[in-house]
This record gives sequence, C-alpha cells and structure tokens, in this order.
Amino acid sequence: MTHKLKKFIKRYWTLLWIIAALAVILSAVVYAAFTKTNKAKSVVARYGTVSSRFSSNYLEETGREKPVYVTSTDGKFGDTVLISNYSQTNPTFHYDTVINYKLEMKLGYLNGSNFVPINGSTSSDVFDLGERYIIARVTGNNGFAKTVRFGYNSGDSITYEDTIYKSGDNYLLSLPGTASVSDAIELEFSADQKESLFAETPTYDKKLYLEITATPDPLSSYTGLTALSAQICLAQSAKVESITWTGDYNENMSAGGKSPDELDGYNYVIQGMGSGTALLRWKPQYIEANEQFLLEELGLSIGQLPTESGGWKTIVFTVDSNAKNRYDLQFYRSGSEDNASYATWDDMKNYVEFVFPYTAN
Repeated sequence: MTHKLKKFIKRYWTLLWIIAALAVILSAVVYAAFTKTNKAKSVVARYGTVSSRFSSNYLEETGREKPVYVTSTDGKFGDTVLISNYSQTNPTFHYDTVINYKLEMKLGYLNGSNFVPINGSTSSDVFDLGERYIIARVTGNNGFAKTVRFGYNSGDSITYEDTIYKSGDNYLLSLPGTASVSDAIELEFSADQKESLFAETPTYDKKLYLEITATPDPLSSYTGLTALSAQICLAQSAKVESITWTGDYNENMSAGGKSPDELDGYNYVIQGMGSGTALLRWKPQYIEANEQFLLEELGLSIGQLPTESGGWKTIVFTVDSNAKNRYDLQFYRSGSEDNASYATWDDMKNYVEFVFPYTAN
C-alpha cells in the first residue's frame, strides 16, 4: 500500500503541486475580498445613511413647526434656510448624482399641529392676515435667483403660495453630484409680527407661517431620499439683559443626545446678546470646519478663511445681536482615532475654543 502511494505521488507530483498552489491562492483571494467588504461596510456605516445627503438646517422629513427665535431687543426678523446635498453633521460626503428638486412654499397657520394654508377666500374671522408678510429670497448654487413676497403687499395682489420647479424641461433648482453645496432661502418677517410677540396685548391671535417643502423629482429616481418640509414662523425668545456670548456643540446641549464617538460631524452654535469682538479657533489635526458655513454664517470671503498656525486655525470677528444673535457652524472629524479621542464632549472641547470678549495681546 505504501509502495503504491509513493508511486502515485511520484507520477502525479506536478498535478498535486498545482492543485495545492491554486487552493492557497483561492484562500487568499477569498480572505482579501471578505476583509475588503467588511472594511468598506464599517466605513460606510460611520457616515450615515444616504437619506441624510438631502438635508436642511430647518426642513425635516417629519415636516414639523420650526421657529425663528427673536428677543425684544433683537433687530433680527428672519433667518436663512439651507437645502444641501450632504448630511448637516458631515459635509464631507455628498450625494453622488445630481439632485433635481421641486420647491413649494405656502402661507398659512397652525390648527393644533396641523398646517392650514390660507388664500384669498380665507375669512378674517378664521385668520387675520392684517399687514403681515414674509419675504423669501431663493438663491440656487447654479445662479438661479427669485424673490417672493407672501402676504400683505400694499394694495398689490397677494401671493399665498409659489412653486419653483421647471422652465421647459430644465429644472430651476438642482444640487450637483460633484461637490458639497447648498441652496439658500433667506426669510424676512414683517416687523409687526415681532411687535405682536412682545406686546402686552398681541396684535394677532394666530402666528403666520410659511410652509416650505423640497421634494427630489422624480422622487422614485432617488434611492433613499425623501421630501423635506417645515412650517416656519417667528417666535419669542427670552430676553437677556447682560452682554454675553457662548459657543458649544449643539449635540452636547441636547438632553439625551448622542456621545461624540457616535458621530462624524458636529453642529457648533455661537449665540448671545450684545456686541463685541469674539475669537473662534480649532485644531485641524483633530477637527475641521465646514468652510461653506464659515463663509455664509460669518460673512467671510475665501481670502479671509484661516490658515493653520501653532496647531490652531483662528478667526477673530465682530458679533452684534442687533444684526445676528446666533451662528450655526459645522465641524467634522479630520484626525485618525489612533491620535485623537472623541469619547466625551470634554474631549471635544479641547479641539474647539470660543472666547468672548476677546482682546488681542
């Protein structure tokens, strides 16, 4: 038996060697494919779902009430709504194809939690429009621009709703698949709405809302994306007598929020009352700022964006609550987990600092 086995191995040695070699190579290929697939899955999982790559700082899938807060001493009468092709907490990854969408805006009020549109036939007993209005200035990243005044218009015809959709076969609003960008809707509320909020006897018993809905078109062509909506109004915020400005991660301020190691991007809120000089700085080796938000929120030009010095990027800017009492910025991870800790919000405070009042040395 042993002699026959030796004779068999000798005769078919070359064939057996080839089979063994092929088995080793096949095992290596299968292992590499398995490792690559699971590594890819872990990376994709960290950056959220595809649905978050059609997002907004105001509009949500649930379409609920979203107030623009003002104080009695605040000269602010509005805010800017952004519609983006990336997650609001991580601008690094954008949707990989063009998103064409329809924008619908309607004037109305809330009956409980239900939005009720108004029109020319709405009785003043049901809803008193008075001289209230809301102006929406729409600016697309593609150069499209349109201003619509909803409500009172001094004798001219009143606009109650508007849709921005197509011109012929071309979409008027679209987000490219090549870069992280946003379209903007600047909202301006008439001053009498704020005055009514803080009056001892309010002028109006019901608030005026503008419902904004953005829907990818056709929706069925965009896997994972959903329509976004919100009913936006002016709302009262508590009066702050002292001059103070603070900066903190929005997620850290939210009760029951996630820990930073569960997130890849972070919303950073600077808010306060009064005026003065402030300093914002961060460590780019651990966390980086969304430059688009720096440009839009702080009114900087490209040439004013900070460069790194001494391990920090620094911006010194003027704050004045009469012009703007809140800045919404975004940061995202830039360091590897080998040399940076994102375990707690105390760790995160080592990477971003806000100083007010700031006096240069």
